[in-house]
Amino acid sequence: MNLEQIDAMLADLRARSGRIGDDLLELTQAITYQRLVGEGGWPKVALAGATEVRVAPALVTLSDLWELSALLNQVLARATALRNSVSWILPSHKTLDEIEQLLCGPSIELPPDRRGLAAPTARSLSPGELLEVMARSFRLAREAVLAVDAAWDRLLPALANFEDEAAAIQGLADALKEPAPAELAEARRKILSLREAVEHDPLAAVARGEEIASLLKAARARLDDLARDRDRAGAMVAEARQLLDSLEEAHRRARQAHADREAKVQADAPAVFPRPLDDGQVAALGPWLEKLDASVREGKWKPALVGLARWTAIVRQYLADEEATREANDAPLRARRDLRGLLDALKAKARSNSRAEDIELDALAQEAWRLLHSRPTPLAEARRLVAEYQARLL
Repeated sequence: MNLEQIDAMLADLRARSGRIGDDLLELTQAITYQRLVGEGGWPKVALAGATEVRVAPALVTLSDLWELSALLNQVLARATALRNSVSWILPSHKTLDEIEQLLCGPSIELPPDRRGLAAPTARSLSPGELLEVMARSFRLAREAVLAVDAAWDRLLPALANFEDEAAAIQGLADALKEPAPAELAEARRKILSLREAVEHDPLAAVARGEEIASLLKAARARLDDLARDRDRAGAMVAEARQLLDSLEEAHRRARQAHADREAKVQADAPAVFPRPLDDGQVAALGPWLEKLDASVREGKWKPALVGLARWTAIVRQYLADEEATREANDAPLRARRDLRGLLDALKAKARSNSRAEDIELDALAQEAWRLLHSRPTPLAEARRLVAEYQARLL
């Protein structure tokens, strides 16, 4: 190797060594590393489980890398000192060979208990080979430390969130006057276990955190369903009050239509008209609803839901019956009104055709008018007279 090649190699090796040194310094100053090894005022974490299997060797590796870095820098310092002793004018080939041997040959002997660092087969390595081993070893060690860092970053806030959510779920159960779901008890047991695992085995604790999140989600969903049922019970009471108002109005109109039909129209025989509900049937619905409302307000919304469903079904049927009753009783009244209107129209047509003085037509009109304005109107006879008047007029 000539001097230019030696200078270039020295510069490259120094740069690579410097980068590893900087990376080591940065990682070992991180709080996670200091917690793991008990530096910076932190008590050393007693690792366990999967975290111990992965991280304990990584921490040893990082310690070893400092020692290897020192060995590497010693060789580079010797090579630099020799390089500085070489004259550009008459370089010593022996010195150049010695420098080349330091930089390219197996000039760094690994300590016996360090040769497993990156599983090299040789006892001695060149600076470049050692740098490759150190880089690979550092990368693996850093990944282990960062995995713990990520686990702590995720799990420590998650623990607080889990405990807050567990308390909120318990509060919801208390508000619903329901026993806490089984999932909540299991989640709380796992939260206690997780708090211990987070400190000593955070890598395995990540999976436990997912289990807790799933349990809390299930507990929350179960109570949310019950809360929706409770809210639905309250909404059903409000809807029931409106439905009762509608029934009372429908009952009033059905009674009125029935009374008007009996007073004003003698329907065609053998017509049978439905009667409105008894007043007592409608009146009994109010107190029943008040009892259901009281049950909801007392937190007894589960049986109240059953009662409300039954109450609502009955009232809807009553409402349909009353509307049908009103419609059936109102039909003859509408027919009477329609015949009055038709008779008035026919009489107007008779006047326009100069037939108002027709004695027979006028007699039919007067008789039909009399029947249609009498109480009760014999509907069949009135319909016959209007039809005959219409036939003679046309």
